[in-house]
Amino acid sequence: MLKEGAQAPDPETDPVAWSASELRGLEALARTKNKALKAALRGADGSRVVLMLLTEDGTPIKKVCMQMRQGPPLAGVVVVLGDDRGLPAEEADAMAMLAEKGGAEVQRVSLGGTTLLASHAIVILHHYLDEYVHRCKVSRPRDYGRPVTVGTEAKRSRQ
Repeated sequence: MLKEGAQAPDPETDPVAWSASELRGLEALARTKNKALKAALRGADGSRVVLMLLTEDGTPIKKVCMQMRQGPPLAGVVVVLGDDRGLPAEEADAMAMLAEKGGAEVQRVSLGGTTLLASHAIVILHHYLDEYVHRCKVSRPRDYGRPVTVGTEAKRSRQ
């Protein structure tokens, strides 16, 4: 549990301290689910934000990700998942209405018919989002095992 008032430094005013903070990327506040959802959907005013509600009977994740690639660029994706019993329908409906009222798109998404741990669902979601919505280009890692001299790379690639 965090101490009263503990929070990450502001990335705008102190980017060095923010990047070194153990709290970077985390926000722990005592508030209702609706208030947390409103805060997460902040960018929806005029920007494209998608709320994904993980439900057993939702659209397959791959199809949703392919649809998300269409249209204007995304400003954000917010995902809500339930426990081992899923997200109660009335709770999902209330969140969907709140999101739509705030200007966000709502997608009911399924990861398949198998019950998953939340941590596993998050990894699978990241995979699909990376694979079908946005993938950053990552340069090849450097080979620190041996020095590279001029012409050596060309010889290695022919072997």
